[in-house]
Amino acid sequence: MALDRPGTHATACLRVGERHCHVSGRPGTGPVVAAAHGPQSLPVVQPEAVHNSARPACSCSPVPGAGPGTAGHVRLGAMSNREPLKPFLLAFPGPLRDQLVGAVLAGTKVSTTGLLAEYEAEKEELPPVGERSALIDSDGRETAVLEVTEVRVLRLGDVDLQHAIDEGEGHASVAEWRAGHERFWHSEEMREALGDPEFTVDDDTRVVVERFRVVELLDPATGADSR
Repeated sequence: MALDRPGTHATACLRVGERHCHVSGRPGTGPVVAAAHGPQSLPVVQPEAVHNSARPACSCSPVPGAGPGTAGHVRLGAMSNREPLKPFLLAFPGPLRDQLVGAVLAGTKVSTTGLLAEYEAEKEELPPVGERSALIDSDGRETAVLEVTEVRVLRLGDVDLQHAIDEGEGHASVAEWRAGHERFWHSEEMREALGDPEFTVDDDTRVVVERFRVVELLDPATGADSR
């Protein structure tokens, strides 16, 4: 929800937020907004694609056994003197967010899905490839630095199994993944955030699929490199 940023509402698997996905330009997977293949600027996207990386990304169902871990993560050095980063929020604060943060830290969650409607409502731009943000837990603490590696806009009906698996929430099918996300997107909290008490999604609903990587693990107590 991809759902993540200060002073704004949360989005579903969003970051929003939601995060992640597939080979850039693969037939049938939707327009590629940007992909991480070296330095580049974000191409101009359709006026409807607006969002910021601090919004809550979706994530929607419990992550079996997800917990903090360090496997495969690259630490880049102490962050105590770094510039402030935008927050990366997954779902709303509480058990679900904590499960999702644990999955990111464990390396099992590398993508998220958000509603394009949220970007439109907030008049915000899609996050550019290479943008870094701070993964926030339910206590508002920074737990890791994430970097966006790919952002695409798809029809909800075009999301495939690989993306569902990459979200790291234990889904075995696209139908299972979608059911979990629909519960989140149709929740009272999400509808209130969108300002539409009857908001629903269908196959043609546009979603923002975002892929990211952990570049540094942080000590939640200090926001500094956890080494």
